[in-house]
Amino acid sequence: MQSFLIGIRAEVTFPGAPNSDSKDQKIEHNSKNVIRLLTRLLFVWFLKQKHLIPDEFFNEQYIADKLLNSFAPNKYEGLGLYKPNDSKYYKAILQNLFFAMLNCPITPQSKDDSRERGFRKSNSYGQHRDANYLMRYENLFKDPVHFLEIANKQVPFLNGGLFDCLDEKSAQPAIYTDGFSDNLPSPHKLIVPDYLFFGEEKGKNIDLTWFYGGDKKKKSVNVRGLINILETYNFTIEENTPYDQEVSLDPELLGKVFENLLASYNPETRTTARKQTGSFYTPREIVQYMVDESLIAHLKHTVGEEQEEEYRKLIRYTDEELNLTLAQKDSIIKSLFACKVMDPACGSGAFPVGMLQQMVHILGQLDIDNTRWKAIQKQEALAETSIALDEENEAARSEALDDIERSFNKNLSRPDYARKLYLIENSIYGVDIQPIAVQISKLRFFISLVVEQNATTDANDNFGIRPLPNLEAKFVAANTLIGLDKQGSISETDAVRKEQEKLKRIRHKIFSARRPETKRKLKEQDKETRDKIASHLTDIGMMDSNSANKMASWDPYDQNASSSFFDTEWMFGVSDGFDIVIGNPPYLKE
Repeated sequence: MQSFLIGIRAEVTFPGAPNSDSKDQKIEHNSKNVIRLLTRLLFVWFLKQKHLIPDEFFNEQYIADKLLNSFAPNKYEGLGLYKPNDSKYYKAILQNLFFAMLNCPITPQSKDDSRERGFRKSNSYGQHRDANYLMRYENLFKDPVHFLEIANKQVPFLNGGLFDCLDEKSAQPAIYTDGFSDNLPSPHKLIVPDYLFFGEEKGKNIDLTWFYGGDKKKKSVNVRGLINILETYNFTIEENTPYDQEVSLDPELLGKVFENLLASYNPETRTTARKQTGSFYTPREIVQYMVDESLIAHLKHTVGEEQEEEYRKLIRYTDEELNLTLAQKDSIIKSLFACKVMDPACGSGAFPVGMLQQMVHILGQLDIDNTRWKAIQKQEALAETSIALDEENEAARSEALDDIERSFNKNLSRPDYARKLYLIENSIYGVDIQPIAVQISKLRFFISLVVEQNATTDANDNFGIRPLPNLEAKFVAANTLIGLDKQGSISETDAVRKEQEKLKRIRHKIFSARRPETKRKLKEQDKETRDKIASHLTDIGMMDSNSANKMASWDPYDQNASSSFFDTEWMFGVSDGFDIVIGNPPYLKE
């Protein structure tokens, strides 16, 4: 798999390439896009294991016989070479699956939602140009209706942003990141050859000596198709012990994907990671030790030191009897809910995921039927919606309480689903300088939520899958080594505090928003509020105009951007610091 992951970058072309002759810039551009492609595909593969994606979409023979015209990924032409520009599989199957199926409901979800799965009409290009939820490449299919029918029998709407098409076709000029278009304008190109997915071992013609520091043994490397490679790995959809907490991801697989792709290019130094990088794959036993000791220290501080042995029983996966009163159990549960955890260099999410899993394990022992945990969520929802007693807020309160009831419904999901969902919403935060690393961390959390739900065959109920939350305000791309240039705390005036509270409510709503129109309005409100706060800070002399503009221009919803600064109060609304800051320790060699 390593050879494929590194070699693929030289085989593909993505839109939006830098207008430069710099090899480093082109490598960086392709690296980011390859990682994004694989992140999406890995999630799809796990959904397939849960029977939420048709197996036919990964069956080369079925695709050739029933789905795509002239599909022959292993057909040689000329001097034993593959057809380099055939990208039918990625465009017709994967892009439509990503952007127009997983990111679109089968039918509209409400009267305000116009989305419905189907192909964009060829005679309405201008009208539907920016409607990325509509399918493209209809001419590549033998029977487009059959393709849609197969998908609509299994594929749920997911939300969460992982499958958002990043093209902005209505911008001036249009911005193409994914290149999801029947009419991709020049000079943009999208080439992801079919043989990269289904190819037999491609002749020894991929030279990886540049990556391995001139190692001549890597001059001619055999590469198999990605689908063939994925089928050789042990993908599971179950979670087991604390030492198998990779949230259904084979730890070796994810570690190698992360190490060889995310770490294969360092955007800070513009050198290959083999020369210099800050990206490391942390062994799971180290993650587990740090998570356990951090939680014990937190509980000793917030609940009481005298119960340390009971805390250690809680983190061990044993049948030891707990000597805790109901009051002590309540105190631990409340302490976990109030605990704020941040990884300042989250990478592939090993520490945040490990923390989530151990917190869920503790909650499961203290509150088997989720009674106390549910009561806390209801209390929070009522507090959140009691700020203004009006008709709109009454509707929000009712919707929030209904959502809680569904989250805790044992017929729809396992008990750990509600534990995970509200811990992710309230307790876990991550930062990384690389935007694509943030996407990988989100992937881990998305999988952790999906595996807890009971998939069904009911298309009217989204196949039993609740749309995923939006984690943009939980995981951000930023440089945690550089702070925001400001005089004191941001929230020193009543005017700023008022706007900050508004910003927190907006991001709380975005977490569970599902309709594009709702998310668009909330993002606009987010920007307006950021601008107001920055303007006020400039007026009172707390910040100069350049710093204020830099602060206001930080957009948490831009999946391609990384902030040059980091500020917990501004980005996460956390002004009192975090209870636990956990991250990768340095690994030194003599």
